[in-house]
Amino acid sequence: MGVCKVKNIVIGEGMPKICVPVVSNNHQDIITDLIRLQSLDIDLIELRIDYFNELLDHQKLTELFKAIASMAIKQGIILTYRSVPEGGNGKLSNDEYMQLYSIALESGAFDIYDVELSSGTNTIINLSNLIHQNGTTMQTIRQARSVRHVYDRIKSYRILYSLLSYTQKADDPVRSIPVLDSVLLQDWK
Repeated sequence: MGVCKVKNIVIGEGMPKICVPVVSNNHQDIITDLIRLQSLDIDLIELRIDYFNELLDHQKLTELFKAIASMAIKQGIILTYRSVPEGGNGKLSNDEYMQLYSIALESGAFDIYDVELSSGTNTIINLSNLIHQNGTTMQTIRQARSVRHVYDRIKSYRILYSLLSYTQKADDPVRSIPVLDSVLLQDWK
């Protein structure tokens, strides 16, 4: 993995970075949470947009993203849409997922875009092209619950290896598996 500079943070060097998620479901609460988090000694803020109640309302999304862009937040901001199969709340189609990220990219509010590996090769390629054309960073993530879900089906550490290998081949500057529970780790020993 290479290094990635996001605002004043260098990911891939030094100490592990601290990222705090925002999981509020409405415009005002999201803005309030972001204001509160700005004063904390953290490196990154992750907006879990799959919790947002107005996810299919493009006007509401545009208003929210413009408000975030105007805040001049010192921490790097990650936009994450997590689907139900990946352990999130999102139920968007691939086209709606692409539209969500297009609206976000137009706003300029985010520094890193989380892209689910399970969204399919075409969607990953299209999102990757869209994100890189805008000069921002893409992060491919597989949540622990998803790895556990896949692990329960496959019963092999090879699936984890293949996920990490895929992100390496995609040359994504940021790759992560946030947390693996101890039971899963014991199963892999």
